[in-house]
Amino acid sequence: MSDRFNITKRGYEIEEVDAYISKLERTITEYKDKDAAIKNAIINSQIAADNIIDRATIEAEKIKLDALRQVSDIQNSINSQRRLVDEFVEDYMAFVKRYIVEFSEVNTKNIYSKIQSLEDYFSSIKNENIKKDDEKFANSQGFIDGTHQDIDQ
Repeated sequence: MSDRFNITKRGYEIEEVDAYISKLERTITEYKDKDAAIKNAIINSQIAADNIIDRATIEAEKIKLDALRQVSDIQNSINSQRRLVDEFVEDYMAFVKRYIVEFSEVNTKNIYSKIQSLEDYFSSIKNENIKKDDEKFANSQGFIDGTHQDIDQ
């Protein structure tokens, strides 16, 4: 079909014009159908995209809330540990104040001096006992020697 029409006595050929108009109507209908399909596809895509965005937003919010809960739990744990450390330090310092004496150089020298005195004292006791033992031994040796002489006579 052509878009040129034969001229007849009273104008264009009616059948050709009608056929051309039918062809145009079919083409317009095809374009309208394609346009409607494209519009539906765009609308469906937009709805799908909106749904994806909504689900992602909801999921992101859940993740964010969960992360905030975890951060809060961690902060509570840190605070609890800090309190435990503070209590330990306080108890430790009380222990140190109660049981540990600071030793200065003078205190240390005094302790060494007392230790030396004790060593000297025990050494002298030991020496005295050794002397006494030596004397006892000498006396007993003399007794034994005397006894042997008596026996020999």
